[in-house]
Amino acid sequence: MYVKTHQPYYYPGNKVLGKIYIRVTAPMQARTLTVDIKGTETSSFRTKVTTGHGDKRKTKTVYVKNKSHIINFSGTAMTFEAPL
Repeated sequence: MYVKTHQPYYYPGNKVLGKIYIRVTAPMQARTLTVDIKGTETSSFRTKVTTGHGDKRKTKTVYVKNKSHIINFSGTAMTFEAPL
């Protein structure tokens, strides 16, 4: 089984579209194709952080990285009335 989305990445609010390809080498008795989708969003950036006051003031560049889970979905993608 292979899933191909129409784009390599998406921005928040975009609709994700794609196709599911299935290759079987022998007949299968299947009723449904269920997909589990787990999506994450990652971001990273560099920023300057200043600490202290007056003479003890220090500035350093920090690298911030964030990863958030944004979807966890399971659903029927297709039903079959005959063997695959």
